[in-house]
Amino acid sequence: MERDWRLDYPFKRFSIVETPAFFTTYPRAWTQSQETMQPGIAYFPENGYTFFSYDFAKQIENNIKWMTQSGREITERDATVNAFMNVLWTFFNAESNMVMINNDKVTVNNNANPYYAYAQFFNFSYNIYSTEWTFVNRLIEAYLQIAGEQNMFRNSWLRNYAGLTFEEKVNIVIQDKSFVELLSDQNYLSLVQSLVRLNVLELLASVEVVYGLEETREYVFDYVKNRPFVNISFEEFLDSLNVLSGVDFEPIMSGWDKPKSLPSYNFSLPTVTKIDYRGDQLYQLEIIAANLSDVEGIVTFQIPSMRSQSTMTGDQAARWNVKLGPGETKRIIRQWPESPRTLDVNTLMS
Repeated sequence: MERDWRLDYPFKRFSIVETPAFFTTYPRAWTQSQETMQPGIAYFPENGYTFFSYDFAKQIENNIKWMTQSGREITERDATVNAFMNVLWTFFNAESNMVMINNDKVTVNNNANPYYAYAQFFNFSYNIYSTEWTFVNRLIEAYLQIAGEQNMFRNSWLRNYAGLTFEEKVNIVIQDKSFVELLSDQNYLSLVQSLVRLNVLELLASVEVVYGLEETREYVFDYVKNRPFVNISFEEFLDSLNVLSGVDFEPIMSGWDKPKSLPSYNFSLPTVTKIDYRGDQLYQLEIIAANLSDVEGIVTFQIPSMRSQSTMTGDQAARWNVKLGPGETKRIIRQWPESPRTLDVNTLMS
């Protein structure tokens, strides 16, 4: 977990404590953490009765049976390790998505995971506060999580079942209700995580354009990680980013209590051209992006197969932001020593 989240576990031990079966908690808009997580402690229902994976004996038996049925061999020790890993996954997922099909009607339920262990690493060690906005700690929490992700489209599979991802649903409702209204409305609780992620990306996207996407995320990460167990002023944090990039955040934050007007885009099909130059080979990616609205917008591009490589070698960043003014069209050209296989385009709030 420390490696994946790049945060230090601040306690000497971690204990799973049984609670009565009727003990329950509720998700809240201003934090991912629920009362099931306390510093160094996770409260679990007695005997783990709501978790199939906590029946170790049955899990080990099933592991061996399924491997044997598929013609593969597995030792009891390996089956035990697999069962234990299934238990650990309880702490890794922020949300649980359940797809139910009844008479050709598909329903996708999105529920916050009360046992998500990120609270042990972030919420009990760091606190970003604002006298005006009570939810800013969750904004920064979400941004740190985004910074460590390789896949920009974590919910894209939902489109195959429900027609829309949670991010797309947020883009629809935020045109009628403000960010603040949606956070406080229980009817939209299942969209809160996507709502928070999109708004913090919009808030810091202009900094990423000026300072660099990966560089900005490293800066924010270092700024927070170097201040454990102290209250961090959100306004001072934004001031430091203003010095770094010259970006004024007030116009964006002043719109948090109003419905949004969103940009709309049109993109050409991307092309890749192989170029031979003085014995060297380059692959040039070209795509045309057009903002069709009278609202400024920012688009994120990513080449997943090259992101980690470009970070290590110092080549052009394989994930970058492009700002498009109202009615503006840009021809975007990037070059790499290897041919990009996939181009992801994330239009954020649009």
